[in-house]
Amino acid sequence: MDADTLEATLAASGRRMVAAHCGSSGSAFLVNAGAAEHAGHWTFSIHGEDHTRTPEAVAASVARHGPLPEPDMPRLAAVARAEAVIRDMGLAEAPDLALVWFPEPDTTFHYRRIGSAEAQEALAACDRAFEAIRAAAPADALIVAMSDHGQISVDREVDIEAELRAAGFRAGVAPRPGDDFGITRGAS
Repeated sequence: MDADTLEATLAASGRRMVAAHCGSSGSAFLVNAGAAEHAGHWTFSIHGEDHTRTPEAVAASVARHGPLPEPDMPRLAAVARAEAVIRDMGLAEAPDLALVWFPEPDTTFHYRRIGSAEAQEALAACDRAFEAIRAAAPADALIVAMSDHGQISVDREVDIEAELRAAGFRAGVAPRPGDDFGITRGAS
């Protein structure tokens, strides 16, 4: 079932969805895109009121839990806030669907490497947060844990732009007319 169908089904049945989102700033709009149009739905975004269709969820969290945390590395404060929002605000409303999107361990894997002390700390923080949410959920709740992608370990970095240019291609991170390839740093 795609996200639009899920939202329509929840709305038509009078069921409610709440979300605590700490992923990339734009994707908070996608996890419960129709939240503002459906009574009882809301999405909290760690990025603030401008990054959700239901800014009142952010305001409610600030009133209850204090100011939004500053970005840290690893993003332990964001993990803790997401857990608190779902546990204290989301589950307290007995929604039909509650979603929490942690920024870890993904962020730390990217910036501090898999297996680093910071990555281990991020994993432990997510484990504790997940356990707190599981303990707060009703006994008959169905809990599904998912990851948006796996991680690939590498032993070196390759300057793809330089390699493509050396092979005779026109390539750049800011593509110009006539370039053969447009490249983003750190993504494929």
